[in-house]
Amino acid sequence: MPQSDSLLREHSSLIVYCQKTLDLACVFLSGCSVHRFLIPASDIGIPYQLGLVCGLLIAFILFRSFTVYRSWRGISFITEMSNLILAWTATVITLTLVIYFTSLSELHTRGWLMYWWMLGGVLMVAMRYCMRLGLKELRARGYNQRSVVIIGSGNLGEMVRQQLQDSINTGFNVTACFISKDGEKDDSVFQQGLDYLEEHRADQIWLALPASNDKAIETILGRLSESTSDIRIVPDMFAMKMMNHSLGVVAGLPVINLSLTPMDGLNRWVKEGQDWILSCLILLLVSPLLAVIALGVKLSSPGPIFFRQQRLSWNGKPFMMYKFRSMPVNTESSTGPVWAKDGEQRATRFGSFLRRTSLDELPQFLNVLNGDMSIVGPRPERPEFVRQFKSEIPGYMQKHMVKAGITGWAQVNGWRGDTCLNTRIAHDLEYIRQWSLLLDLKIIFMTIFKGFVNRNAY
Repeated sequence: MPQSDSLLREHSSLIVYCQKTLDLACVFLSGCSVHRFLIPASDIGIPYQLGLVCGLLIAFILFRSFTVYRSWRGISFITEMSNLILAWTATVITLTLVIYFTSLSELHTRGWLMYWWMLGGVLMVAMRYCMRLGLKELRARGYNQRSVVIIGSGNLGEMVRQQLQDSINTGFNVTACFISKDGEKDDSVFQQGLDYLEEHRADQIWLALPASNDKAIETILGRLSESTSDIRIVPDMFAMKMMNHSLGVVAGLPVINLSLTPMDGLNRWVKEGQDWILSCLILLLVSPLLAVIALGVKLSSPGPIFFRQQRLSWNGKPFMMYKFRSMPVNTESSTGPVWAKDGEQRATRFGSFLRRTSLDELPQFLNVLNGDMSIVGPRPERPEFVRQFKSEIPGYMQKHMVKAGITGWAQVNGWRGDTCLNTRIAHDLEYIRQWSLLLDLKIIFMTIFKGFVNRNAY
């Protein structure tokens, strides 16, 4: 979530200073360890010492830019670590550029930066994990708590109360609740809460009120104008299916983003860099196999080796997707677009083999290099079926908030071919909501072992 001092101000505490100190200590210790054990003693001199100092300075600057030291109270460990590793990776890349274009360029030929990146990342993750365990134990014993008073109405207020009370490890201690029930007057309940706050101090005040009750919100905020507590409003949007929702500021106005693509800013360049590097490596490794398949397609039936078909990718942009041809030429000339189903006999014998093993998809790495697709993402669909499904399946068009992929979260979980579209789209949207570089690598790894051959591939 983007940070804004005018909208969200977290508590500054000893924990943040400990994190900063320990992060820099991990960077320093990992750099010294790499120098000590991987580089001959005779080679250790001023250049390596300067490289170490530069790395510390860059980490000190970039970690703050990546909001590594925001409050992670209530946020998952995976999310925190993904952000931390991304910041550390950016630090090493920046240091590499500094080394390459300065008098430290003699270090560029060494492999010590890669070892430093790996060891530093491991140390920082281990340190943050230990800090989480320590904070969890302290909070279970009643330390490092934030007292919370909830003022709300109906199911929304009850949900917020239950969620905070169940999240013991986050350190939120609900000291009082003033939630109106069905048939109960809101004003009287809210008045009780405001009277309570005049006599009792709370670290945070949570307002769980529907946006339609704007008069009550205005009245409560007016009464709390002199309060020194942190005030948070929980909007009644939990019933909505939001995509990468966040709080932000646009043109000086506070906005709640309900649906955003995760492929924005640095995320986009990181993913495209990963796609380009892996696609080049994979095409290089499987080039002999591509030649064999091309020969097999040519011998199995007359016609071109590749099959080109229009599909939709990011933002619904059309592109021509490549496959090894698995059917005779002009198979759909009389039927029009046909949804592939089990038992159909349209493919050649060799084409059926390619489909069952997903080898017909290999030319799509060319689409990745061309920028039309990604290695990981929702599978692209034909425009004719998109027009049909977008009105039948809730959230269907949101799958186009990222580039289409060769493999995806739905495919590695078995949802491909003629399977339940609602479940497949649910997996695609879950991938978009949870996207990270680590998730992409996990899906690629799963594809290698169980994504090629599938009983639903035909």
